[in-house]
Amino acid sequence: MRLLDTVWGLTKLAIQRLRSDPWLSLGLTAGLIVAVMLTVSVPMYTEAANNRLLQQELVSVDRTLRIPYMFRAVNASGAIGEPELEVADNLLDSQAPQLIGLPLEMSGFTVHSDYFGLYPVREGTYGDRRDELGRFKLGALRAFEEHVHLVEGRWPAEHDPSMGGALEVLVSQVTADEAGFQIGEDYVMFRGIETAEGGDQVPVRVVGIWEPKDPDSTYWFLAPSVYDGVLLMTESSYRAFASTRPDDTMLFYNYIAWYRLYDGTDLTADRVSRILRGTTILKTRLTAVIPSVGFPLSPENALSRHQRSVRLQTTLMLAFGLPIIILVLCFVAFVASIASSRRQGELAVLRSRGYGTGHLVLLSGVGALLLVAVSLAIGLLLGPYVGRLMWSTRSFLEFTGREPLNVRIVPSSVRVGLLVGVLAAVVSILPDLSSAGLTTVSYWQRTARMTAKPWWQRYYLDVLLALMAGYGYYMIVKGDAMEFLLGGTGSLFENPLVLVTPFVFMLAVVLLFLRLVPLVFKASSVGTGLLPNLVPFLATRRLERASNRYSGVLMLLVLSVGLSLFTASMAWTLDRNLRERTYFQIGADMSVQEMGVVLMGEMESGGSSTLSGGGTSTSEDVDAGSAMAGALVPVEEALNVPGIEEAARLYRGSVSVRTGGSARKGTLVALQRLYAPGVAFFRSDFGPQPLGTLMNALAVHSDGVLVDPEFLSDSGLTVGDQLNMQLDISQGRTVSFRVVGTVRMFPTVYREDYPLFVANLDYVTEQLGWPLTGLIWLSVDAGAAPEAVAEGLEAEGFAMRGVSDAREMISSEQSQLVRVGLFGFLSAGFVATSLLSMLSLLIYSLTSFKERYIQYGILSALGLTKGQIASEFLAEQMGILSMGIAAGTGLGAWACALFLPFFQVSTGETAPMPPLIVEIALRDIWKTYAVIGVSLVVLIVGTARLLKSLRMFEAIKLGSQLTG
Repeated sequence: MRLLDTVWGLTKLAIQRLRSDPWLSLGLTAGLIVAVMLTVSVPMYTEAANNRLLQQELVSVDRTLRIPYMFRAVNASGAIGEPELEVADNLLDSQAPQLIGLPLEMSGFTVHSDYFGLYPVREGTYGDRRDELGRFKLGALRAFEEHVHLVEGRWPAEHDPSMGGALEVLVSQVTADEAGFQIGEDYVMFRGIETAEGGDQVPVRVVGIWEPKDPDSTYWFLAPSVYDGVLLMTESSYRAFASTRPDDTMLFYNYIAWYRLYDGTDLTADRVSRILRGTTILKTRLTAVIPSVGFPLSPENALSRHQRSVRLQTTLMLAFGLPIIILVLCFVAFVASIASSRRQGELAVLRSRGYGTGHLVLLSGVGALLLVAVSLAIGLLLGPYVGRLMWSTRSFLEFTGREPLNVRIVPSSVRVGLLVGVLAAVVSILPDLSSAGLTTVSYWQRTARMTAKPWWQRYYLDVLLALMAGYGYYMIVKGDAMEFLLGGTGSLFENPLVLVTPFVFMLAVVLLFLRLVPLVFKASSVGTGLLPNLVPFLATRRLERASNRYSGVLMLLVLSVGLSLFTASMAWTLDRNLRERTYFQIGADMSVQEMGVVLMGEMESGGSSTLSGGGTSTSEDVDAGSAMAGALVPVEEALNVPGIEEAARLYRGSVSVRTGGSARKGTLVALQRLYAPGVAFFRSDFGPQPLGTLMNALAVHSDGVLVDPEFLSDSGLTVGDQLNMQLDISQGRTVSFRVVGTVRMFPTVYREDYPLFVANLDYVTEQLGWPLTGLIWLSVDAGAAPEAVAEGLEAEGFAMRGVSDAREMISSEQSQLVRVGLFGFLSAGFVATSLLSMLSLLIYSLTSFKERYIQYGILSALGLTKGQIASEFLAEQMGILSMGIAAGTGLGAWACALFLPFFQVSTGETAPMPPLIVEIALRDIWKTYAVIGVSLVVLIVGTARLLKSLRMFEAIKLGSQLTG
């Protein structure tokens, strides 16, 4: 009881402390909510997005996930009978739901006999009695009556084996139409020919014709068409009849299948392990009953992939978003330090009245936990909204409409939320640790003048972080640390430091910068002291002497602006690289794979008939009746197709080049030089000159060829030299070229295909004596669809294999789950850090003004007007603000130049082409500037209101009371 009283007393006191400074408490809560909200949204999003993929792979009912199982046995040995069926039924009905751990949505069961021949009973109905009407099975389907309706007739009556008689069966509408079955007709099913023994004869009577109510229902785990060949009875009748034939179990229990559909609405990655373990146990028990049972439909592989994907994507997104989360925690620490500094006097009084250090820390801890509890609840409620925002992200700060995603709170989100909450609580308590030991005397000594350096300077944290950043950068430059971005090779966890190296670098630079800031303001104060106006001198002098007070807000401003610029630039750079990689792969807006051309003379002589390039066409695809030399449809005809603006034909193929006595394999791109500049994707770093200029060089010399500089250097050739090469399709002929220039890169040709050669298509065609084809690059308008373009080209007579659309590929890549989530998280983090930077400036400025209320009263008494006081205060804030913006922008640009070139993502195991070009997102950073500008306007208005309430004599009297 005493412990409860103590806890309750501390809780009430902690609440009173929080209420005594509501704005700081609200600011601290806002930071905690943002930290929790951003963190918990990641596992919520990855769970929901991967559940959507799982629905596509498994079963979806009303946009909710269902987990299917199917167990099947073919009774080839006759070991399955009614007793085994009953045990298996009990196992699947009563034990399986507990083992799987999911609610059972639907169950299905079917049993079939082996095939029988069906014969009429009465002679003359279908002609000769010996004519078999077809091969049919007897069988049953559980709950059949609920999912079909009778087209004609009635439901079969229950069969009593002791009474004998014909088995009443139903036939499908399809079977009845094909075989001409009539209601009430009797038939005999024979296992063999008509002369078989009577025991193999089964009399049946058709009493009804059925069709499915909903053929697409999940009930039909075997398609309804399967039962066109089954004469259906009720399950109880069939099993009662089959149980009377114990010697024929292999015949009447020939095929058995169970189907179970479990509700996966609440499935999370955490539950997958239990489901997989339960599935293994269930299979083991079922196999013990029915050794021949098989598992044609099981979610194990899909669930395992789901679990791995969720965990890997969550880790990857949190790793890339870790700097944003750390920045939010820095904001929490900043607000907590301001609150702690305002409570130092209170703590000193409590310490002097007998409170121990532990009691004071415990008091701060209770207050922090209260805020964390509130923030965790609100953050978990807001997390699904952030997850949906991430789902609707198309690119950085660009959103699009998608089918709604069921984002909900999952156990993993609660765990990471608790982790961040605990970290935030610890961070918010730390400032009180240094104040808990203060007495009244030591408090006033500290307040008189802050002489001690910040703890991070005393322990050289900035130097330590700089060393860590240097090591991380070394690992990145060496190339091994970022292998996980290339085709999934390597491991994200082999060296996790590399993912946070950019932020560690930025933090180290900021802390080192804060060491120099007082010197900057000291130099400024010397200069402003020469001015006739007193206000600039007072402002710079204050900034020089009180660096400890504004270092927190300056650090947050620099980090916020720098990280915002780095985040936006990373997103824009990756987005641009995606577009450029795709266009490099395709070559233009669209690429048409044109079929090869077969010469009539060669077909008649049995010679080589495939003359197409790039290994994309074969002679068998070409209409021999119309394939003639020079029969290619002119590429100009493509312009008649609506949506096509420009078109160029090219050949891409392998060649052999002999230089210095050795032969080398390379790649030749022969194109229509006149049309290529209008369609081809070409970047400024691909060649020493624009593509149009390079094509003009080919125009001057029709036999000209552009080669890559590395080949030119290795071969010892120079511009103007002759170069002989043999095309793989040239049938031994050698084509002579003249080197007219260099080209470093060209679309569709990757480093493993080098050396690279670019030449005139017309010249190569002329030298070989037959037309070359392979690809047609198209420049199309924004609304052109590849299907419509393909139809139009076919109508113009072009023979082609298919059309590749770079724009569709980019859109598809932008819809990848990890990319969507990462860009969504970066967008949300960008907005959050921008708002927190505004909030930090406001909190610092307004609390700073209140702390200096007495000082401003004294300055007013000494003759300074309220306008001068306001100007001095705003000059301080403008100095901090302008320095923070300038330093943050410079730091962000520096980090981008250092680190972003290594953030190249590829599906292959080598760095993709073209190389990544860093794009500094200056078009987005203005949004952060705008938010800070809004905070400045609010600050000006707030300062005016505070000055309006300033009463000089009250301030002086308050100061004398505090110091007296």
